[in-house]
Order: sequence, then C-alpha cells, then structure tokens
Amino acid sequence: MLKQRVQADIYPNAAVGFVKMVQENGVGAFYKGYVATVSRDVPWNALSFMFFAKAKKLFANYNGRAPAADENLVLGALSGMAAAVIMTPVDVVKCADPRPRS
Repeated sequence: MLKQRVQADIYPNAAVGFVKMVQENGVGAFYKGYVATVSRDVPWNALSFMFFAKAKKLFANYNGRAPAADENLVLGALSGMAAAVIMTPVDVVKCADPRPRS
C-alpha cells in the first residue's frame, strides 16, 4: 500500500507515507491489500511456471533439443508476459482505489 500511494502522489515519499499511514490507520494499514496481492501473485506465478514448462517442451519438440540459456530467457519472458496479460484485471481491481479511506 505504501509503494502504491507514493507512486500515486498521495504521499511525497515513503518516509512521510509510512508515518501518515501508521498515524491514520495503525500498522494494519500496511496489510490492507494483502488478500488482493496474494489473489494476484499466486495465480500469476502458477501460470508463469506452467506456461514456461509448456514453452520449453514445445521448443524441444520443435527443435529436437532443450533451449539454451538465452532461449530460456526469451521463453521465460514470454511466459511471464502471457501470465501478466491474463492477471491484469485482478491487478487493476487491486489498485483501483489507492486513496486512504476515512
């Protein structure tokens, strides 16, 4: 929550944001987006690894060999990108209202 609020210019920097968040909502303010974050990160990681494993298998079947390090980098980037595209709606919901509530 702190990072997002600094990025949204709600707080001028992390130090000011930290103090204000603790003053306004206590330590619990730092865990406000926990469920939403886990709801995005766990499926994103699962999809990324699944896509990466499938991409490596397809690469090996097509080329008759396992991908080299640089090819793994590209396959991993594409796999992560595909997972990110799928998970973007969840990420948007997570970040929809970064303003502190009264």
